[in-house]
Amino acid sequence: MRSRKADHYSRGAATRTAAAGCCALIAAVLGTPPTVSAGCDAPQELRFGFSGVVVRSDMETLGTFLDLLEDETGHTFDGTLTRSCREMMERIEEGSVDIAHLCGAPYTMLRDGDRPPEPLVAPQLGDAEGDYSMVLVRADSRYDSLDDLAGQPYAFSDPLSALGSLVPTIHLDEAGIGTDDHFAPLLYIHDHAESARAVEAGLVEGASVGGLALRHLEQAAPELSEQLRIAERFGPYPAAPVIARQDLCAETRESITAALTGLADSADGRALLEDLGHDGFAPVEPEDFEALKAIVDRIRERGLMPNAR
Repeated sequence: MRSRKADHYSRGAATRTAAAGCCALIAAVLGTPPTVSAGCDAPQELRFGFSGVVVRSDMETLGTFLDLLEDETGHTFDGTLTRSCREMMERIEEGSVDIAHLCGAPYTMLRDGDRPPEPLVAPQLGDAEGDYSMVLVRADSRYDSLDDLAGQPYAFSDPLSALGSLVPTIHLDEAGIGTDDHFAPLLYIHDHAESARAVEAGLVEGASVGGLALRHLEQAAPELSEQLRIAERFGPYPAAPVIARQDLCAETRESITAALTGLADSADGRALLEDLGHDGFAPVEPEDFEALKAIVDRIRERGLMPNAR
């Protein structure tokens, strides 16, 4: 499904390039500052942030996502891509991003701030109760678990991602093992899809990625499905939510929630969901993320919070 607007990601000039080991990750921050109308009734120009829970290189699908939101809500959306969850958190806190698709653990961290964001929806996949932390290896790999990968080069996605970092960190900690001692070395790729590509390219022997992000990657690059396999999984845990800054007016939040939960009701929406690897979006509440808050709390108590940005 092709996006009809090329300018969702072409209005700005700031582009960044970051590298993790030999695996390059490009993250661009594009668009003009939002112009928010004085009232909720008028159309608004909103900034929508995408973190590494989606395949950020799949600009066509993300552009279509914003197109359909515009059609259903009457608002204008500019896309913003950040290098890390921490950077997206900072943009939400400073108000330069209005809506964001962000990992669940960073969302629970933002709840501790002065202006906690509102969770709107989260992706759904069939009857699954949430998302999983996947240990991904090459199809011909001899490794069958996270424990098997001792002494091997390994990739975590974002340092603050529950599924891509914090869950496997806790698993190893329960066995009295530190991540830096277990892997040689441990790399932070800052992106689920790029972590999977690092495995496929042989840059690392395995990687921890979120299941829904992996589904999106399989849709965007189906050839990877035959080259990778899931060695182990942990979960389920709450899926990464779409959140809104606290002071975004209620009517706007409600219109975005309605548009996303209604995607499965139209042919264009169903085609978009297929490209994303989702079955739909469902409304969520803050209490739905208590399992992730518990993970963050434990990581902090144990002094295991990564310093990498």
